[in-house]
Amino acid sequence: MKKYLYLVTLLLLIGQSLVAQTKKVYLTKSGSYTSNSKKAVSYVLVQNLGGDSAYMASLYDINNNLTAKGTYKDESLTIPTGKFVYYKNTPNGNYKSAVGYFLNGRRIGSWYDYSPDGQVIAEYNYENNTLNGVYKVYNPDVNTRGEGTTVNGLLQGDFKWYNGDNLLISESTYKNGKVTDQTTYLKAPKARFDIYSYINNSLAKSHIKLKPGQLTIKYVVNKDGKIEDPQIVSTLSADVNAKISSVLNNLVAYKPALYNNVPVVQNVSQIFNISSTGDVASVPPNGPDPFRQLAQEQFGQTQTAISRSM
Repeated sequence: MKKYLYLVTLLLLIGQSLVAQTKKVYLTKSGSYTSNSKKAVSYVLVQNLGGDSAYMASLYDINNNLTAKGTYKDESLTIPTGKFVYYKNTPNGNYKSAVGYFLNGRRIGSWYDYSPDGQVIAEYNYENNTLNGVYKVYNPDVNTRGEGTTVNGLLQGDFKWYNGDNLLISESTYKNGKVTDQTTYLKAPKARFDIYSYINNSLAKSHIKLKPGQLTIKYVVNKDGKIEDPQIVSTLSADVNAKISSVLNNLVAYKPALYNNVPVVQNVSQIFNISSTGDVASVPPNGPDPFRQLAQEQFGQTQTAISRSM
């Protein structure tokens, strides 16, 4: 979300008077005007929606990918008011990455961040341009969610993580945005052997060599530590997908996850980097506590956006 305010700022830099029809304005990297499209990195289409108090602005990169759109109260585009939608461009196309509202130039109400497949991954509330109220983070890959509270732009009090069965799996206490205490109730499943080497060896026996890149595999570890329902998320050939799934399915590869020392079912999402030699290596999670880390990363992006005041 750290780019969202930058995109709004670019729109705010368009100060020339606009007539009723749609106008196209080119922008340089610094956000200044240019009549030379070859020097531009983006452009804005501005349309008068009627009268003198409603203007729709749509920001595009120079490759014609929509990156943001919203309405302004004035023709010089200095007072955002109403709904703003932000987009991210990926190899698979643009997707809606965030939605929020402004009132007289100030962020208000509920804002939402989205994943490429349209799932909500964060929701938070603004009061007069400052984060205040419920702050929620979702991780659809492993079916968990985190909930906390912001006060004057900082996490405050308890931040709790729940799994898909609504069990409390981890909680942290924040004071002025800093963690003062932490408790983990769910212990993640532990691999009994090097799963990545196991995949490598199995593929090699079938004379399969993967192309360099990255893939994600999702699966369930049951109460006996057995892998169930492996799914290949990244785009690979059907044959490779089938082979990796067959290698992992029903493999007793883990000591099961424990919730208060009782075995439980756990969703797992693993990212693999594939080297030029075809070897597969795991991408380790960030930080000692992935639940707290994910919450801090998402909140950090929101804080970055806040710091770019309008």
